[in-house]
Amino acid sequence: MPMNVRLAPQEIAGIIGHSGARMLLYEKEFEPLIPKLKASCPEVKRYVSLSDEKGEADLTYEELLCDGKPEQADIMSFDENSVAELFYTSGSTGVPKGVTLTHRTLYLHGLSVAMLITEPETAVNLHTIPLFHANGWGYPQASTLLGVKQVMVRRFDPVGVLQLIQQHRATDMSVVPTMANALVNVPNVQDFDLSSLRNVMIGGAASSPELIQRVEQALGCRCVAGYGLTETAPVVTCSLPKSTITYADEADRYRRQAMAGWPVVGVEVRVVDSEMRDVRETWRPLAKS
Repeated sequence: MPMNVRLAPQEIAGIIGHSGARMLLYEKEFEPLIPKLKASCPEVKRYVSLSDEKGEADLTYEELLCDGKPEQADIMSFDENSVAELFYTSGSTGVPKGVTLTHRTLYLHGLSVAMLITEPETAVNLHTIPLFHANGWGYPQASTLLGVKQVMVRRFDPVGVLQLIQQHRATDMSVVPTMANALVNVPNVQDFDLSSLRNVMIGGAASSPELIQRVEQALGCRCVAGYGLTETAPVVTCSLPKSTITYADEADRYRRQAMAGWPVVGVEVRVVDSEMRDVRETWRPLAKS
């Protein structure tokens, strides 16, 4: 269960208590929080520090590894429909709610996202979406499946991200609209070598055609939108251009790429109104002028 590091201490304690977690692994920067969690989360029996210093922890991560015995897991004994991961999402109202994802869900989602990665043999995936956000939108599993090089972004900083793209020759990354705006508004964005960048996916909130255009012009790559939610692991649709679609002009292309897009492989989408009645398909490709 990846924890959102931006939550307040009382929110973290509430999630830990609700989830029934028995062990907490944490990095050194969260050391001051541990005494508070120990007082409010009695169900946690073991605190493990990911640094070499034990501090408030019961043991370090290396000590935890030394306590175990190396052996190959019998994966055939696992129920693919059992819970593999737990994510907490606040949705639109109220306190965070737990979302369970099964082994089968993660496996099938990884296959679906893998179909969105172009030229995996030369791809470099820059993980700009935090992994506590539905596994960074499922790209770690898909990238690992395809053997794609992965670069982790510890904290989002626009200039830092541009530097990582240049340093590691990143080809793909995902951002929310506010992150995209921050990147294109870097005053000296043109001074960075971003020629390796191929695809930027925008999700998490609705994008505008103007933002799609600005990203493509500022970063020199293709930019598309997508839609998903934690409960679906999360990617459901993507607006990658199709060879069968004819765009009237560049403005029409930006408009289409700002939409939710088409279902990814393995997904069925049903569009309904507020009364759960099917909405008739009205989209038609525009003719070239």
